[in-house]
Amino acid sequence: MDSEKKHETVVQLRNVSKKIGLKTIVDNVSFDIPRGTVFGLLGPNGAGKTSLIRMMVGLTSISQGEITIRGASVKHEFERAIRHVGAIVENPEMYRFLSGYKNLLHSANMLPDVDRKRIKEVIALVGLETGIHQKVKTYSLGMRQRLGIAQALLHRPAVLILDEPTNGLDPAGIRELRNHLRHLAEMEGTAVIVSSHLLSEMELMCDEIAVLQKGKLIGIKSMEELMDNHAAAETIRIETEQPQEAKEILQREAPAIRFSIRGQSLTAEMTREEIPSVIATLVYAGIPLMEVKREGRTLEDTFLEMTRGE
Repeated sequence: MDSEKKHETVVQLRNVSKKIGLKTIVDNVSFDIPRGTVFGLLGPNGAGKTSLIRMMVGLTSISQGEITIRGASVKHEFERAIRHVGAIVENPEMYRFLSGYKNLLHSANMLPDVDRKRIKEVIALVGLETGIHQKVKTYSLGMRQRLGIAQALLHRPAVLILDEPTNGLDPAGIRELRNHLRHLAEMEGTAVIVSSHLLSEMELMCDEIAVLQKGKLIGIKSMEELMDNHAAAETIRIETEQPQEAKEILQREAPAIRFSIRGQSLTAEMTREEIPSVIATLVYAGIPLMEVKREGRTLEDTFLEMTRGE
């Protein structure tokens, strides 16, 4: 996919709000999603993620603001906007006593310009070639999720929207789903929107993440920004059998660095340039070092910082 297409905006939200009575569920949210991006909506239950998705696909009305998909307004040009969308908002609905292939064939018959070649393409995209002719009632939850995604992709949507897609999946199923979504974004140029409250999965799956809390957009960052270790300082863990003695030595020799003891370990934030001299000081003092480890900043750290721990 060329770079110009990569940056083409396919979904745009401007000052979107959802109110039910006097309660504001989504509060003045704005962002753009380019094609070929896996975009995460991250937040605790009740943050407004599902309400935002339901507004995008027309399942609930927009109280204020505008959502456009490929330039078409969801509020005023719904049919034109929704033709660019594939979505699984809850569990994918399938005929359990039909095979996966016959389910796709049934869906294809209701869509314009979807032939058997396209059915074969989406089966390959989601990696269901070996099980596609089995009855859906024999499918694992992960296989049903992939069949649902194949169904949502039949009409070549520019946007694929998935609400909590990893719910109920085992680790292997989550990994398979993650790989297929990344493949769709990179090879098909699909903009994939995924909501979740699982920080670890969003960290592995997404290019960009919008953090929502109590209906408000706290911030949008690329994964590189979120996982940035702030370059100037890194958290270093030093494991030793003599943590108290090590701390006292380092407090004398490196008073600018604050060390804390956690079990048999010392932890501190320091620059990369300071690490060799700290290690050398301990070795010279005869302190036995069992392990020295750089602890990467996690998405959880950043998420709690952005939401101030709430």
